[in-house]
Amino acid sequence: MTRGVVAQPTPAPLAAYLRRATWGLPRARGQELWDELEDHVLTRVDQLCALGAGPAEALSQALGELGPPSRVSAGMTQVYLMPKLMLSAAAAALALSAALYAGAGGGGEVITLPVLTQRPAKPSCVRGTVPQDVTVVSRQGNVTCYTSNDSLSYRGAFLSLAAVRDALNTQGAQANIVDGRSLDFRLPGGGGGRLNALFTTNGQGYIPASALVNVAAGGPAALTLSGYAAPLMRLGGVQLRFGSGESQTVGRDFYGEVVIALVGRLLPPLPSNTPPDLSVSYNLTGGSLHRVQTGLPAGEVVLMVTRRSAGNDYETDTAEVQPDGSVGLRSGRGKLRFVSSVDQLSPYPSGGRIPALLVRVTNVPLNNLKAGIFTPAQLASDAN
Repeated sequence: MTRGVVAQPTPAPLAAYLRRATWGLPRARGQELWDELEDHVLTRVDQLCALGAGPAEALSQALGELGPPSRVSAGMTQVYLMPKLMLSAAAAALALSAALYAGAGGGGEVITLPVLTQRPAKPSCVRGTVPQDVTVVSRQGNVTCYTSNDSLSYRGAFLSLAAVRDALNTQGAQANIVDGRSLDFRLPGGGGGRLNALFTTNGQGYIPASALVNVAAGGPAALTLSGYAAPLMRLGGVQLRFGSGESQTVGRDFYGEVVIALVGRLLPPLPSNTPPDLSVSYNLTGGSLHRVQTGLPAGEVVLMVTRRSAGNDYETDTAEVQPDGSVGLRSGRGKLRFVSSVDQLSPYPSGGRIPALLVRVTNVPLNNLKAGIFTPAQLASDAN
């Protein structure tokens, strides 16, 4: 920015703040807001320095007076609907009402991503027998294309490529959309990859939130999850929350998609050049409810795994620990016996009970998920 006749570089803490405050705005409007806020802050810094404050102290106070960048961004989105001359007054009003910004550097801020929980119905095609409870879209020879009448078939937690790109770039990663259908990204501590859109709606490509977690977890840094209503992914300096948790709860949709990656991390690694042979089902509805006292803090998320066949075929469910330490998990089996290792899982009952594994999946690094395995005080469970 140029102030007077001397071009001055934007101080790093201020630049970090401005990136967050303008995140999500159209490029032209974002630049306009950047310039207005930068001028406002630097003018205030000059005033504070004239009163005897040091430059770093003055900048910290000026940013604190302005408030958290995420709140400024939300407010300024509405400010752009006002005449240009009202911008400075609106910024001042925001500064008066905002809470104190945590620090001049602004590091560690969580960015909340909006989540779609229903994707468009995309036809599937089969030869021969057509599944029940479907709507036939077309028939040609013995090939039938159809959509499912079960809305749960299209449930999930989906993120727009643009929102993920902007959030990652704001937090120090490098992310770009390729051909409008893929997202290439590189994380600050290493790792990354390409994510392909599962579907497009309103001109925006969308990916499952679980796909972002799965690819990001393959890097060298430890990735952890926390929360249920609005899951939070932490990976070094990247902190992304999926959904606000206020108007929607995305826990079952999110964890229902990520379970295959979770189970995969509990199993022994496959030999090289061996194709994956893993089938994981998730209890969205139905099954027998098992109420288990976990001894874990409220808000943690627990995964339950049972084995359905002699191969790598597993049934899973996840749920949030309640204030009394209990968790309600569903299974196709009414009588369970909790075990301490994935090797002990079997589709065959022992003493009339099927072995089941409990795993704490939140606040445990995914690259060491086995550390989350636990057994409750009551090793046997009868469904309610």
